[in-house]
Amino acid sequence: MIFEKISDAVFIFFLSMAPIIENRFAIVYAVNVKHMNLAPAFFITLSGTTLAILLILKYLDPVIKIIFRHSPFLEKHIQKYFNKMHAKHSEKFNEIGAIFLAIFVAIPIPGTGAWSGALLAYLFNIPYKIALGSVFLGTVGAGIIMLFTSGLIEMLTK
Repeated sequence: MIFEKISDAVFIFFLSMAPIIENRFAIVYAVNVKHMNLAPAFFITLSGTTLAILLILKYLDPVIKIIFRHSPFLEKHIQKYFNKMHAKHSEKFNEIGAIFLAIFVAIPIPGTGAWSGALLAYLFNIPYKIALGSVFLGTVGAGIIMLFTSGLIEMLTK
């Protein structure tokens, strides 16, 4: 029994690191499928998503530089897209970037979230500490929203 709970927690931790799923859907899975209590589900999934954020923000730039070094075609086309996007939105993003990033990550719908937030932080050259704080706060916000949703689903199905 204890080993099953540990293996569930480990699985949920790694599930929350996955793009799109992240902590928001991992919480729903933990609470409504595995019947985990709300607090452990929140902290396990928050830990997994936070680890993913740390890794993405730390290693995205070196990985992209390696890709560009080995593929001039990709560098030309992707860099052109990055420059166009940055030029179009950077002024507005610089004004409210950290707040926008946290809100963007907190909205629990596909296409937003920690992975997307980390990519936006990279695209707009947001400093590591600010990006980490904003994406983390957004992840906490999404987790709280999903906790309430999961708790409500759990109550209604009993």
